[in-house]
Amino acid sequence: MRLERLLILVPLSLLALFPETVRGGTASPSCGATVVPGNQVQAALRREPRGATICVSSGTYSVAVQLLPRTGQTIVGVGPTPPLLRCRALFCFDGSKGPASVTLSRLILEGARDADVRTGDGWRIAGVEARRAGVAGIEVRGDGTVIRDSYVHHNGEFGIRAVFATNLRVVGTEIAFNPTDPNASTGFSGGLKLNGVTGLEVLSSNVHDNGGGAGIWLDIDTQNFRLAANKSLNNAGDGIRVETSCNGTLESNTIQGTSTIGIDLFNSHDVTVSGNAVVMAEGALYGIRMLSNGRSGSHGTGACMTNGAYENSGNVADSNALRQSSVATRDGVVDNGGMTSGNRWESNVYQVPDCSATSWQWWDGVSEQTVSFAGWINLGADLTGSCTALPP
Repeated sequence: MRLERLLILVPLSLLALFPETVRGGTASPSCGATVVPGNQVQAALRREPRGATICVSSGTYSVAVQLLPRTGQTIVGVGPTPPLLRCRALFCFDGSKGPASVTLSRLILEGARDADVRTGDGWRIAGVEARRAGVAGIEVRGDGTVIRDSYVHHNGEFGIRAVFATNLRVVGTEIAFNPTDPNASTGFSGGLKLNGVTGLEVLSSNVHDNGGGAGIWLDIDTQNFRLAANKSLNNAGDGIRVETSCNGTLESNTIQGTSTIGIDLFNSHDVTVSGNAVVMAEGALYGIRMLSNGRSGSHGTGACMTNGAYENSGNVADSNALRQSSVATRDGVVDNGGMTSGNRWESNVYQVPDCSATSWQWWDGVSEQTVSFAGWINLGADLTGSCTALPP
């Protein structure tokens, strides 16, 4: 891996990109019904059959009740600008009562008291802006939801929240400026908070300027996941946190601007962290950390538990590029109780102020050791890796 990739900083002008599918253009679907300002969207959903396409013309709509589509319906914005639906119910669109395979496209949803969208099975969300909801822009339930080319921002607690969903895909989506509720706790807020998700992909998405616990946070037995080619930028908490989860990959992601931990594997096992670029700010705690603290309880299925506990084992950090501006920022394996074993570090490239500083941490099964890069190699880590001192 070339060291030069660490020097490529993301321009601030890119942090507020508004996906083209939301921002501009017109749609020309085959409309079974067309709603114009002054009409009721829900009336069209009830009037049209399953599988129909309901077109919503440019303009502003006041939505006082939850919109309940029929299975297979497509609700799409048409006209020069996406229509704005101002929602006053708990949810703007709600799939909890069973409508499946619903598509929402080119809409702006705003202000639901809980979530602007709560999905059902097989929902497709494309080119949707979900903003200013009380809890989350999008809440994912059920199987097979796809969120693509959307913009989820300025929501009370989360951008996107998923709870025991399966086969969720988030692609090309911007998640930013969440949470807005000053009372939201760091333990229950952030950009993406994905609990108990099986079969997850988050791809080519831009997660930036979020507060709370993490930009991207996988938790509570999330398994069989892939996070690839995402940006986690300027988030207040960890860039990417994988907690009490297992069996996944983090590859080719860019993490920058967090003052806590770039990538944190927290009571998790069999996760491969490969080809990521991690740029840590002054005073950050860790670039990449693998940690166990003896967690033995679960709020989920316990699918990622081994022998009644969550282990820090079988994780691999491979071919990552890390730039750290402080000798106090560490990388490595931490054991605060529980089970830590079989973790590997291979071919990682470091740029740090001083390669002789004790900026690497290792658990040998008996005690915690902090070592220089030379000591790190002597412990068997990064035998084909390298360390370069940053210019003073």
